Amino acid sequence: MSTISLKSARLIPTYLGSAAAFLGYLFFGAVPGAVYGGFAGLIMAGTLFGTPVEPTLVTRVITGGGVVLGLVTSLFLFLVIGALAGTVLGLMFRPLVRVVAPGLVEENLASSSVTHK
Repeated sequence: MSTISLKSARLIPTYLGSAAAFLGYLFFGAVPGAVYGGFAGLIMAGTLFGTPVEPTLVTRVITGGGVVLGLVTSLFLFLVIGALAGTVLGLMFRPLVRVVAPGLVEENLASSSVTHK
C-alpha cells in the first residue's frame, strides 16, 4: 500500500470542500451572483448617467462589469466557505482516519516539528 505525505493528507479535505463548494456555486450561486451584480451595475450606470438608463455602449459595459463582478464575488464566497468547511471537517475526522487506515499517512515528525537554535 502506498503512503501519502502528512501535508498532502492535511490538504485533501480542503480540496474536497472547495470542489463541493464549486458544485454548490454552479447550482445555487451563479444565477443570483449574476442577477445582483447586474442590478448593482445598472444602479451604478443610473447614478453616473441618470435614470432611465439609455442602452449605450458605456452603460452596457458598466452593467456587464457588474455581472462579472457579481459572479466572481459569489464564486470566491462559495470557495472560501467550502474550503473552510472542508478543513474543519477534515480536522474533526482525522482521528477516525488514523484508526481506520493507520498506515495511509506517513508522519515524519522531524519535518513537521520546529527546531530552535
